[in-house]
Amino acid sequence: MKTKKLLLSAIVIFAVSITGCSKSDECDILSVKDGDKVWAKKGTDFEGTYAKDDNLSNVNLTIKVSSGATYAPKGPYNFVKDGNITLTVTSKSGKKTQKFNLKPKT
Repeated sequence: MKTKKLLLSAIVIFAVSITGCSKSDECDILSVKDGDKVWAKKGTDFEGTYAKDDNLSNVNLTIKVSSGATYAPKGPYNFVKDGNITLTVTSKSGKKTQKFNLKPKT
C-alpha cells in the first residue's frame, strides 16, 4: 500500500512539473489590435488592413502574448520608414523564442 502511494505521488509530481514547464515555454502572439481593428493571423504573420491615406508612421498596437512571455521591439511602429516589423517573443522561462512579422496592407 505504501509503495502504491509513493508511486502515485511521484506520478502526480511528474505531471505537474511537465505542465508547468510547457506553460513557461509558451511564446506566441495571441492577438494584435490597432484600436478596434483586429489584425489577421496567418501562420507567423499578422496583417492589418489600412486605407491608402492612413498614417502608418506612428502606429500604436496592442499586442497580447502568452502568459509571462515578452516581446521586442515595443511600439509605436513606423511602417513607412521600417516596412514590415519582425517581433521576437521570448517565453517566460527565457528558453524559447519565436519570430512574428507585422505586415500592414493598404
